Amino acid sequence: MNKGLEIILKRIDTHPEEFDQLFRQKPHSANPTASWDKLVEIALSVQCSHSFLTEDERAELKSKIQSVQGDIFTKAVMRTLFAINGDDSSGDT
Repeated sequence: MNKGLEIILKRIDTHPEEFDQLFRQKPHSANPTASWDKLVEIALSVQCSHSFLTEDERAELKSKIQSVQGDIFTKAVMRTLFAINGDDSSGDT
């Protein structure tokens, strides 16, 4: 496996919030997380990465990114639910 991709996959495991593509404000190019966005974009693009990543490697990255997005979405739903329930319960007392 490409060493750069190995690093990205490990970073996703340890810092998934840096790969939030749903709710994170898109950082400007001076922000380090903007670099992750660009690197993931390059890796997922067959046209850009065909010479150094296999289809299986791209599929693994895509799966991890999708898993992170799913977890982030679920957390957002739960935060919203708790906020609504918190407001409802505080209004009843």
